[in-house]
Amino acid sequence: MADYSLNSMAAFGIPPGEEKPKQKPKVEGPEKKVTQVGELPQPDNKPFSGKLQVIDPTKPLEVPEDAGAYQQYTNNFAKKYNKPENFGFVNDRADWGLFVNTESDETNKPVGQAVKDSAKKQGIRPELLFSSAMEEGMRKALPKNDGDKVQFSGSKNYPVDGYTSFGLDDFAGNFKELVKKGYLSSDFKNKFEVAENTNEKGRKVMSANFKTIDDALEAKAAVLKDASEKVATYASKNKIPLSDAAKEFFTLATFNAGEEGARKMMYSFQQQGLLDGDKFLKTEPKSWNGVWKNVMKRIVMANALKQENLFQEQ
Repeated sequence: MADYSLNSMAAFGIPPGEEKPKQKPKVEGPEKKVTQVGELPQPDNKPFSGKLQVIDPTKPLEVPEDAGAYQQYTNNFAKKYNKPENFGFVNDRADWGLFVNTESDETNKPVGQAVKDSAKKQGIRPELLFSSAMEEGMRKALPKNDGDKVQFSGSKNYPVDGYTSFGLDDFAGNFKELVKKGYLSSDFKNKFEVAENTNEKGRKVMSANFKTIDDALEAKAAVLKDASEKVATYASKNKIPLSDAAKEFFTLATFNAGEEGARKMMYSFQQQGLLDGDKFLKTEPKSWNGVWKNVMKRIVMANALKQENLFQEQ
């Protein structure tokens, strides 16, 4: 009988989007052998046919029967969204929609549902939470189909690595503040353990390992909510008008570059007139382009996935 769980196809053996280098030694869990599906195809020169739903990303795939359909789906997704306004960020992420129905090993709950649940609690877009998690490395926390092993924290009771797989560098260090602000309950402390790491800048950070992917997503949603409130407060205090799209951008910039970095970026863009009409979202700026690219990869994919209606409530 064909395997109807996306667990066996979750990462398709395709390299993730850009990730920051980690200095923590990689400790992995049990090896999971599954069927190889192939590399993510680059779009050919044929025009987009208008038929993206070769397979339904809200339903499990069959292995290996759907391998060809998978290739066609990702190829068509890349064609559909490979537009100038997306800056070429879609091609290497064209299979992300197929992860929405992936079930985690810990809960057997679709990742997409966990994303929706956590995003709803914090009043943020599920597509934004999903894209941010995927770009940081969430796919490494899911079973892979290339004969490799699943990323594992090394902790038996807290197997999900919040640092490597979700970019939650300072979560444990900021936990009390998140509770104080009402973004997490105090008993959430039972869902993670402190994990010390050294980040790409050589700074010691107090991250966390989580019991489940659901818990890691809930933590990440709280961190994004905190970042969004900081952006809104700073913009209001300094009378800097921001569109909803700009608020999302600087929320992710706060997550990526830190609160101070995001503020400097916002001020710089304001001085250059790039906040007017969201010009900075339409053309790559000459300054802060490193952070801009990191954030825009997440924004572009969040918007594409929203157009595909993959996170609609059933």
